[in-house]
Amino acid sequence: MIKVFDDWLDLTFCTSLDEYILMYTPHRYGQYANRDASAQNTFYYSDCSFDDFYTQYIREKIKESIDSEVEFLKVLTNIQYRGMDSTFHSDDGDLTAIYMVSPTLEDSGSFEYMNEGNRTINKIAFKQNRMIIHDDVDHRATSPDTVRPRITVALQMKSV
Repeated sequence: MIKVFDDWLDLTFCTSLDEYILMYTPHRYGQYANRDASAQNTFYYSDCSFDDFYTQYIREKIKESIDSEVEFLKVLTNIQYRGMDSTFHSDDGDLTAIYMVSPTLEDSGSFEYMNEGNRTINKIAFKQNRMIIHDDVDHRATSPDTVRPRITVALQMKSV
């Protein structure tokens, strides 16, 4: 299951969140998609507090969007610069929400996922203020081809 919501939140909120993450949130180099860090690109990330206002707001909007009860396991930001493609992986829990925060990217920075049987790679373009909610599918993020980084907020959940 893949659900895509465009213009998901107020655009002013989204652009403010972009600036907040990029300029005021400490982020660390050392995030990688798979638990086995060998032979894959590393990118920047920041663990988010469940107490942050924007995290609480996004969590409530997700519950509204999927109309079901979930337990949030982890919230983090991913910050990828050119050349920081992730590898195909699955997340903790059984649902993941990926909120695209930075400005829209043309022809790069896409969310890619494998169909059942891992035979076809499907792509969803990176568009600012887009939310993608997916179940446990192998997926990855491609890096931007711009100087500006690709920023997402990822929320890993499990159904209750």
